[in-house]
Amino acid sequence: MTVSWAELDAHGVAKHTLLVKTPQGERWHELSARHCKDAVTGQSAILVSETDISTVKHTEERAQYQALHDALTGLPNRSYVLKRFQQLQAHMESTAHQAISPTAEQAALIFIDLDHFKDVNDTLGHAVGDALLVQVAQRLRQVTRGTDLVARLGGDEFLIFLTSADLDGELAQIQTRLLHSVAQPLFLGGTEVRVTPSAGVALYPRDGSDIQTLMRNADLAMYAAKESGRNAFAFYQPAMSAALHSRTEMEAELRQAVERNAFTVYFQPRVDVATGQITGAEALVRWQHPVRGLLPPDVFIATCERTGLIRPIGNFVLQQAAAQQARWAHAGYDLLVSVNLSAYQLMHPALLADIAAALAPAQGQAQGLELEITESMLLDNDPQLAERLAALQRMGFLIALDDFGTGYSNLAYLQRFPITTLKIDKTFIQCDPSDRQLTSVITTMCKLMGYTAVAEGVETPEQLAWVQAQGIAQYQGYLYAPAVSVRAFEALLATNNLMQNRPPAQSP
Repeated sequence: MTVSWAELDAHGVAKHTLLVKTPQGERWHELSARHCKDAVTGQSAILVSETDISTVKHTEERAQYQALHDALTGLPNRSYVLKRFQQLQAHMESTAHQAISPTAEQAALIFIDLDHFKDVNDTLGHAVGDALLVQVAQRLRQVTRGTDLVARLGGDEFLIFLTSADLDGELAQIQTRLLHSVAQPLFLGGTEVRVTPSAGVALYPRDGSDIQTLMRNADLAMYAAKESGRNAFAFYQPAMSAALHSRTEMEAELRQAVERNAFTVYFQPRVDVATGQITGAEALVRWQHPVRGLLPPDVFIATCERTGLIRPIGNFVLQQAAAQQARWAHAGYDLLVSVNLSAYQLMHPALLADIAAALAPAQGQAQGLELEITESMLLDNDPQLAERLAALQRMGFLIALDDFGTGYSNLAYLQRFPITTLKIDKTFIQCDPSDRQLTSVITTMCKLMGYTAVAEGVETPEQLAWVQAQGIAQYQGYLYAPAVSVRAFEALLATNNLMQNRPPAQSP
């Protein structure tokens, strides 16, 4: 192998790197030539030199490897995927004329996320979490072919890119192998650890002709797999992009609504079962949408939780509820007003300051307010949670556990927290009477532990009669009234006072 004379003539210097076999093994040498003057004769000459650059070459190779591979698992990284896809795409496009052939290759990108991986890090530490990722990487290699690209994108996210003449058959096989393999228990640090994968699949070129589009669509499909129950595969569908666009559009509209203060608060009566008298109200937010009209919270609250917009909206509801409770108290109505507190609000560092600020404008009294939390909030086992609830209790708030029975709370959880009210979820009230045994157990537990029981979702006289027979103290539901405006609620109050002990008729 020689240097390029054309390069030497054009630039006065030429270099060539070559692999040389030596007694010490293979080495990298750099052969260089340059024009010069002979030191003795002064005539034109060519100076040729040879240098061992093995150390430099190996350093460059290591740097190149590190730039394209994940340091923890050794798998290719995102940069490698982008580079490799271009090569694979060029190959597939060059054989595109074979598309009608039964042997023509097709391609798919599989985006994988580990379910509940955060729990491993939080409970067992990041060292165990890293060891788990290494084991998962090995399992992904084992369930794929040598020609498949397996990569780690970061965190607990992995990617598989595969090509096959029988893509449907290969995907079916890898789905079975992957779900089974990754879900097998691991023993790390003397502890059994188990995670499951959720995977989204995007097909090339149907779901995207470039890597960024494929990755985005496979990611959307992966979230669909999680929403379906996790430990599952989901294939990208165009409707997923439409749903993402809808969520993005709603987020933008909600931000504008917060700026314009386009929300109002409705109140649903809470009624004493024995007397039929209104004893309180639950404050429920409504969004006055410029096109769709008045929207209930189940349309937008999930987006508010995900984006953090729940904090300003929640503070607005608390402020309005405190002000209204104070006005009703001044008018002679001794009503307890309950307000839902989201998980985001509950764990926000400024929670107590936010609440104090919400009470200040109307000089509201915490003693007339009840804060509702859900069972799922008690499952995080956060040591700050009990202290936060205790601080709210010291401020004078009552604490209610909403939708009780739908989560995983137990007596140990309940005894740790300053809860005064259990609101029994409507599913336990609206079910067939023969299926209400659990509701009876909950009612008995409330009596033993001194909680006030509130039945939610009472919609028929039969349901109310059953609630009364169980000794449940209070109820809410459409049988009495849905959540209504302040004016409509005050009309109910006036009617309620006139009716005295008679239970109210169903609202229209």
